Amino acid sequence: MIKNAREKYDLNFRVDRFIEDYAKRIKGRGYTDIGEYGIPIGLRDHIEAKAVYVELRHPIIRDVDEGFARDKNMEAKERFKWEFFDLAEEIDFPFAEQGEIDTMTLYRVIERGRCGANIDRALDFALEKGLDVKIPLIYGAHQHLSTDKLLAFMPPLTFSTTCPTYYFNRTSDDLKKVKEITILDILNERKSHDKLARERVAILG
Repeated sequence: MIKNAREKYDLNFRVDRFIEDYAKRIKGRGYTDIGEYGIPIGLRDHIEAKAVYVELRHPIIRDVDEGFARDKNMEAKERFKWEFFDLAEEIDFPFAEQGEIDTMTLYRVIERGRCGANIDRALDFALEKGLDVKIPLIYGAHQHLSTDKLLAFMPPLTFSTTCPTYYFNRTSDDLKKVKEITILDILNERKSHDKLARERVAILG
């Protein structure tokens, strides 16, 4: 088992810690007892609602005509805009630092999906909001991202970047079966059936 796996990889745990920290930030800031109790709950609901909104804004349409998929994705972005969430965060959660709520939303987007659509969606969201793209990349590297996509993100990835394996196969918050692997190890795993991985490993010697 990975040492401190929960702290290192559990994205839901990070969201929980952020909400607990925000609850401490608002203490003594003029809120009533009811406000101090309710605001963290509202913050969690806001993050979850924003994650759902990301799914609507970035539908990740596959296995259809490329032009149709492109048009539908553009249509979603025109329909689902960020103004409401931006205003709500400014008014309701003024003690959140720049990018914190978006980062927590990114974590939930990754956690909410399966089969790779969650990773593609999280990548789109991270690029759109200027977040750390390494976050969705390391969670998708082993199971979901193709070799050409991995190599397209080097940097920020490096061959020594460490990623969790089978993170999405875990049950609940049990990380006992989650292992670690580097990008180079992933390429070595793929080289028997993936020409691009084989070529890149050969170049590295």
